[in-house]
Amino acid sequence: MTTLSAARRAAFRAKVNERQGLLVAGAFNAMSA
Repeated sequence: MTTLSAARRAAFRAKVNERQGLLVAGAFNAMSA
């Protein structure tokens, strides 16, 4: 049964993507400031 691991991987990826988005937004704001 791979649904549990798939859901966990999806949640982890979403968290990583959110963190990367914040970092990119912060860097962009710092450059434009």
